[in-house]
Amino acid sequence: MQKLYLHGNQLSALPSGVFDKLTQLTILSLYDNQLSALPAGVFDRLINLKELYFSNNQLTSLPAGCFDKLTKLMTLSLHKQHLKNVPDSLYIDIIVQHCGQLNSDARNMDTFACLHSLCYSLHITAERECLTIEELASLPVGVFDRLAQLTGLDLSHNQFTALPAQVFDRLVNLQLLHLNNNQLKSVPRDRFDKRSQYYQQRSLLVR
Repeated sequence: MQKLYLHGNQLSALPSGVFDKLTQLTILSLYDNQLSALPAGVFDRLINLKELYFSNNQLTSLPAGCFDKLTKLMTLSLHKQHLKNVPDSLYIDIIVQHCGQLNSDARNMDTFACLHSLCYSLHITAERECLTIEELASLPVGVFDRLAQLTGLDLSHNQFTALPAQVFDRLVNLQLLHLNNNQLKSVPRDRFDKRSQYYQQRSLLVR
């Protein structure tokens, strides 16, 4: 079996080892259920999984290392949860060949520790260079500091009214930046000062 669609049911729990024999699975769809927790290691045997859809459940936390074994994962959808934190040790090697999508519903988060630790632990490789983040009202200071290899960042369709100082300073390889469809009233020049040397060479686009 390569594709398993379980979305749109009333699943409230996943038994430990439920997917252990599905080592050839490439797509797993679990969105629109009532899952509030994940058993430790539930995805560990899914070594060929490329797409995992888990949106619109009731998760409040993620087990440490829950995605560690998913080395081929290209798309991860986690939006519309009740996530309050993500463990610092969480390793997510997300992202489609050229554009990754991290959809995390921050409206239900008590703090931004979730987003910060998640971005802090992201491993961006040469083939996985673009990050999309949606449904946020603000960005924590230093949230992108370890994503120096990022070449594309899509922050469109959020609710930002301001950008933290130096928020993009560590993104030395950034070539494309989307800030459209937010609520920004102004963008101080110093938000891009460290990037001025790249304007002509890299054609940084703010849309």
